[in-house]
Parts: sequence; structure tokens; C-alpha cells
Amino acid sequence: MKLTTQMLILMIGLMTLSSCRTTTQINQKYPIIPLPNRPTISSELDEDDFKAMVRYATKLEIGIKKYNIHAEEENKKIEEYFNNR
Repeated sequence: MKLTTQMLILMIGLMTLSSCRTTTQINQKYPIIPLPNRPTISSELDEDDFKAMVRYATKLEIGIKKYNIHAEEENKKIEEYFNNR
């Protein structure tokens, strides 16, 4: 009888908790990353270092621009969702 009572309490508890919501989305926006200034390169570096730095800066700039476009689109969707509620 004691085991039956414990099982009944457990089942009621699980049914009660299953209807609870624990998370809600609250206007979560994507951050916009500012573009860093391109580095100035002194003439003391050799040509390979210069090319590597330019390639790195270009990749970094392209990646940030693409992410910012994506973030702006997602932020617009979020704003539209919350404005239409």
C-alpha cells in the first residue's frame, strides 16, 4: 500500500510538472560586430608577412560583414515577431 501511494504521488507530480514551461524567448538580439581598423604595416616586415597580414585582415573583414548581414536579418525577424504579438 505504501508503494502504491508513493507511485501515485510521483505520477501526479510528473503530470503537474509536464505542463510547466521553463523557458521563454525574450527579445534576444544578435550583436552587431564593429569592423576593426585595418592594421598599418611598417616597411621592416618582409613581403610574406605583409601578404599574410593582408590576407588575414581581408578574411576577418569578409567574415564580420557576412555575420552582420545575417544578424541584421535575424534582428528584423525578431522585431517583426514581437511587434505583431
